[in-house]
Formats: sequence, structure tokens, C-alpha cells
Amino acid sequence: MASVLLVIDMQVGVLRSCDRADEALRATAALLAKARAAAVPVVYVQHEADNLSHGSRMWQVAAEVAPLPDEPRVYKRYRDGFAATDLKQVLETAFADVAPAGSETRKELVIVGAKSNNCVWTTTTRALVEGYDVVLVSDAHTTSGLDLPAGSVSGAQLSDSVSDYFTYAGKAADGGYPGRHIQVLTAAEVEF
Repeated sequence: MASVLLVIDMQVGVLRSCDRADEALRATAALLAKARAAAVPVVYVQHEADNLSHGSRMWQVAAEVAPLPDEPRVYKRYRDGFAATDLKQVLETAFADVAPAGSETRKELVIVGAKSNNCVWTTTTRALVEGYDVVLVSDAHTTSGLDLPAGSVSGAQLSDSVSDYFTYAGKAADGGYPGRHIQVLTAAEVEF
């Protein structure tokens, strides 16, 4: 098994409205330390939009989890980190650095980020479709609450719901993703 840590939208402007953002930042920082110590590649995805213009303060990755100069970044405009980006190529290059050439090594993405019910969920789902196994880190993804016609839902509830979805998908004999391994673990449980 070869692993890559995928950090999605842990940006100042994204995190400012998220529930449990501090917890997600601490968990992500701990995972970054583990990954870097084990020479596991780290790839960052950053959202760009009118309110997150490239290079602005709000667009920056939070200082606690900032990328090192040699860690690749992929810039996106859609919730799906693979849509209209080179994320697949960047990941394949990262896996080539850690998997033996010509091997049938399983490729696992350890996923953290924001916002759980948008970019994290969409990119995680697409990663499964693209053929990657996934580990969603339950205490290292976060989102903001929503006001719906039926009532309000907190960001913590939405994040927990996303973790529950992938927990169930990982266990579903007939409703999961064919041939894929899916796990939901805490940062402390992740091993590289």
C-alpha cells in the first residue's frame, strides 16, 4: 500500500466559518508531521473563487498546516478537486515516488480538509471513482452549518454525516465502491 496525504481547502477564508476548525487544524498538523516523518507525499488542493482570489490573504492555506516549498498544490474552481485540474497527474507522480515501478501496489489517499459536505465529500467520492482507496480522517475535516427550510444543521452535524456516509460505504456489501477500500479513522489512528 502506498499512501498520499491530500489536504483540501484548508484555507483561511474557508475555515473562518467552520465548526471545529481548530480541532481539524490540530489533527491535520499532527498528520502532516507523521506523513513528512515517514516520507509520505503531501498534496494540497486550494479553491479559487471571487472571495478567494489567488494570492489573497483569504486564499492562503492556514499557517498551522501550510505546505512546504516542495509539496505540490493544485488550484481548483469546482467542488471536485479533479474537475478541470491536473490533480490526477499530480497524484500519480506522487505515487510513482513511493510505489515500486511496475507494481500493483494499492494507492491510498488519506483525506483531510474543508468543507466536509462540499469539496471534501465530492473529491473523496471522485477519488474512489478514479480508482483510489481512501481514508477519510474524521477529526481533520470540517464545515460550516446550514440554515434549511426544515431547520438549522450545525457544521459539526454535517461533518459527522459525511464521516458516517463513508463509514457505511466502506462496509456496504452492495452499495459501496467496487474494489475500493474505504476507512474512516481519527488522526491518531492513521498510520503511514
